[in-house]
Amino acid sequence: MKFSKRLPLAIKQLRDSPIKTAAATAGICFSNVLVFFQLGLLESIYQSQSRPYSLLDGEIVIVSSRFKRLSQSPTISISDIMRAKGVEGVAKVSTLSIELGTVLIKSEGMTTNAQIYGIDPLNSALDTEKIGLDLKLVDLYERAAIDTLSRPSYVRDAKREMMQKDSYRSNLIDKRILINSTAQIGSTFASDLSLVMSQNNLLHYYPKRNQHIANLGVVKISKNYAKERVKKALSEKLYTSGGTISAMLIDEISKTEMNYWSKNTALTFIFGLGVIVGFVVSGIILYQILYSDVISHLPEYATLLALGYTNIFVIKIVFTQALMLTLMSFPFSILISMGLYSIMMSASNLLIYMTIGRAILVAGLSIATSMISCYIATNKLREVDPSTLY
Repeated sequence: MKFSKRLPLAIKQLRDSPIKTAAATAGICFSNVLVFFQLGLLESIYQSQSRPYSLLDGEIVIVSSRFKRLSQSPTISISDIMRAKGVEGVAKVSTLSIELGTVLIKSEGMTTNAQIYGIDPLNSALDTEKIGLDLKLVDLYERAAIDTLSRPSYVRDAKREMMQKDSYRSNLIDKRILINSTAQIGSTFASDLSLVMSQNNLLHYYPKRNQHIANLGVVKISKNYAKERVKKALSEKLYTSGGTISAMLIDEISKTEMNYWSKNTALTFIFGLGVIVGFVVSGIILYQILYSDVISHLPEYATLLALGYTNIFVIKIVFTQALMLTLMSFPFSILISMGLYSIMMSASNLLIYMTIGRAILVAGLSIATSMISCYIATNKLREVDPSTLY
């Protein structure tokens, strides 16, 4: 009953000051969009680091025990990787070699860092269906596939020239390379561009690299075998704890990579600070508007107090206003944020999208911020004497 009495009063207060209501709604909406942008961008950046693992053609990865990140993973012997073939439940074992290099971007007259994936076309460590790779094309001499999920400005000219001439001529380090096909991998912290080529071509561009080593081994499990069981067998028989080589599930190695970047970069701190700033801005805007509203409506509040209503009842009217302003702004925040996400995806090829969990988190924090601002703004009403307001 009391809420049904407060709600019409709160609505009337908001309708009587449309400019203030619009300003408060816009302020809260702006801060929510800022927070959505920060959280969405942070998550998409971290997801870009784990995406390459989801493209491997297997469920278990064999790596050096010193592994921290994909771009600079220590090498291991191919013969040690291939020993996994003898373990029950293993259907296929493949190798993946990784190097970093500089690729010439002709349209911009500059070079950019590229992550190079070297695969065996006869036994690919990458899932060719997931990445849309034509193995016959990358097996040709001095040929490679360009990642279409890399920065659009780097990919655009290559795709245009491939349509006209079947290949895009560029330089990898100091040698000619012909981009004759495409793949879908995604850029990472280590580079803005990715290329996929055969391991023979990789040795051509990196002649000092030992042909008997690789960076990762990828194990594909036979049907009806649990991946945990096969991993346990690999760890007990071949890659024991404390050794130089480890067997890890895809989820485990992905978490290892994420932990490395979260601990060794300031991204979490920077984006976390942006979230705090967003809510502080929202709190300040709402406080100023609510405080101004309280002062301008003191005579009305005094009348309510004189009629026998308690200070708490009057304060709850303001809290209802604050809650309504927050709820009114949230749908607009969602729509604007989704629009920004779409623009970001088009401009950077980062996978950034709205999630239910993120929406609930921001909604909860936004309501909490509005309640705190409202509590501070209503200090004057907390112990006021109605007789002093006339």
